[in-house]
Amino acid sequence: MEFNEAKKELQSYQSMERTINQLESWIEDKKQSTNKLTSTLSSEPRGSPKHQDGMAENLIKVLDIEAETQERIKEMKEKQRYILNKVLKIEQPYQNVLFSIYIVGNTVDEASEIVGYCRTQTYKKRDIGIELYSEI
Repeated sequence: MEFNEAKKELQSYQSMERTINQLESWIEDKKQSTNKLTSTLSSEPRGSPKHQDGMAENLIKVLDIEAETQERIKEMKEKQRYILNKVLKIEQPYQNVLFSIYIVGNTVDEASEIVGYCRTQTYKKRDIGIELYSEI
């Protein structure tokens, strides 16, 4: 793997984290609307059968979309585990720098404070860490 590919893969971790959080929030909202549709459909008839059929179709669509979204979340979490496992195979101090920046999501300045290096050293260790990551 090339250096830039490795860097993009590491950067994708936080992007996936944000996407997963948004999708899980969306699923929670949809579950609430699904529960409302389900309770409406299961209660006594409130309107024409045609209206109830439309509600049932909407419920099925929402449930299908939820299942597809859950599968997408599962795939992203697997990719995150893959990235994390690769980072954890890297020797110290490069592991700490990559972990702080790409897994936790700290800025280079924040990571510098955490790992105890100046900004320039942190950038150098990050670049060496990315190189080591690309070799795994």
